[in-house]
Amino acid sequence: MTSDFKVCIIGSGIAGSLAALKLQEREVDVTVLEAGSWEDSLIDSTFYEVYDRFPWLKNLAFKIPGFTYPWVDSERDRFTNSGEREYDINKRRHKGIGGTVGRIKPIWHGWAIRPYPEDFNKNSEFDFGADWPLSYRDLEPYYFEAEQEMAVAGRADNPYRDREEYPIQKPKFDDLEQVFSPLEDQNILNIHSIPIATDPDTNDLSLFTTNSHIQRGIDEGVDYISNAVVRRLRTGDQGDRIDSVLYTKNGETRNLCADHFVVAAGGIESARLLLLSKNTEHPTGIANSSGCVGKYFMEHPMLKVTGDLEDPRRDILSEEANGELVSHEYYKPSEENPHSIMIGFRKQSGKEVSLLGVTEMAPQENNRISLNKKVTDDYNEPVPDISLSFNDRNTAALERVEKILLELCEILNVKVKSIHGPENPIYVNHHIGTTRMGDDPDTSVVNRNLRTHDIRNLSIISSSVFPTGFGVNPTLTIAALSLRAVDHICEQLGK
Repeated sequence: MTSDFKVCIIGSGIAGSLAALKLQEREVDVTVLEAGSWEDSLIDSTFYEVYDRFPWLKNLAFKIPGFTYPWVDSERDRFTNSGEREYDINKRRHKGIGGTVGRIKPIWHGWAIRPYPEDFNKNSEFDFGADWPLSYRDLEPYYFEAEQEMAVAGRADNPYRDREEYPIQKPKFDDLEQVFSPLEDQNILNIHSIPIATDPDTNDLSLFTTNSHIQRGIDEGVDYISNAVVRRLRTGDQGDRIDSVLYTKNGETRNLCADHFVVAAGGIESARLLLLSKNTEHPTGIANSSGCVGKYFMEHPMLKVTGDLEDPRRDILSEEANGELVSHEYYKPSEENPHSIMIGFRKQSGKEVSLLGVTEMAPQENNRISLNKKVTDDYNEPVPDISLSFNDRNTAALERVEKILLELCEILNVKVKSIHGPENPIYVNHHIGTTRMGDDPDTSVVNRNLRTHDIRNLSIISSSVFPTGFGVNPTLTIAALSLRAVDHICEQLGK
């Protein structure tokens, strides 16, 4: 069974759904193939709400042998670990219409943060990672457009944006700010709010989901095909174009042709699909002449110190004192400390508070997604194997974060009860770097326009294209890159 479209997008998360909508608005016929279902998102919504209300259930669930999240299928979503650190990808991704950012109730907390201009050239300035082939100024108009699409709300107190104010202002967290005010009063660091993506349809403060873009795309004519597991990208005789994709739906294997293909399946499955698609012309995988596909996998490890306030300020912690505040006092890189660090402040429960420290990882070639041919999924395909370790540089950055958090707790008179330290960090569910962007085809997978160097009608839109991970959440940058890629795909198609 063959269908013909101008563009075929694989994956329906924020990258795929936003690109599909914008392409269709420019009269480019689009189909989106999604491995998950519509129903998964609805079911997941209920479980997310339960876990949000009773977070201890989530921790308890993973102590039960054989238990998985409701949106995980034990056969379909198998994976293995071969690195020094265990990394459970099924706690950190979601297969379903809307992707991990979510269609109904997301894993994502809605943080829509711009990086700094310095984030794009850290190798040149600080011998850290790799420079981006794009600058902040190249992406700035797309950041602005992405913020409009996602109705990003913010306050004038944050440093992320140098244009006009956000269209919606988030309420002030007065109680929470008073709790941590001693840090500002003593000129130790500045604390500010976080820009949050809201619902573009209602323009209120409810959290953004991809549902609005999916529905708008459908109204424009985008064809969403759920439960469509893409098995292979197929090249033509010359090997420089993708002719079709092979996918399985309801036990039937089908072939779909298009003029241009976009892989938007996240940092793990995007790399896996390219590796699975190896053929005579591409013996190490599609778009992998550089050997970089799957390599330089990055996350955002987060340290967390939790304790009780030990002075009269604890009485400020009312039930209304919720939300989260952050500081970028340690964000700007230097030669001595090139890792960007974001410090967070959160109420836990009662008189308990948490201080968080999220740090950027330096890209390591040995951190990678590869294929484990000894373990297969329900389609008898090799599963993704995750190799994750920290080199001395990354370990030193985590140790610095721990020291900062403990010093801040002492200043705030917080009696420490628990620590997630360098040995057991919390990962923030960001899959970065496995199909990196660059100008040199020998050291990167896609060019600055997100088209693969090897295949002229194949683009990748995902945080997998990031050469470095920044010290902030990647979602807004993913959206900005998607919008920019749409311009170049339309140019290539003559639209």
